[in-house]
Amino acid sequence: MNGIDDIASRADLADRCLLIRLPSIPPEKRKRDKALWRDFELAAPAIFGALLTGLAGALREEESVVLTC
Repeated sequence: MNGIDDIASRADLADRCLLIRLPSIPPEKRKRDKALWRDFELAAPAIFGALLTGLAGALREEESVVLTC
């Protein structure tokens, strides 16, 4: 998120990481902090609802999960 490279240098942590390389946002498409937070506040209820829907789905399937070790 902040441009720090190779934060997971230990092999045990690096094995559990998902590395995603994202392109830089061009200056003309960047938002000011105020606009970013305003948009986030507007989207927050929908984001929270989606998280709760995912959690409900996971809990619904909990009994069918079989762990093999």
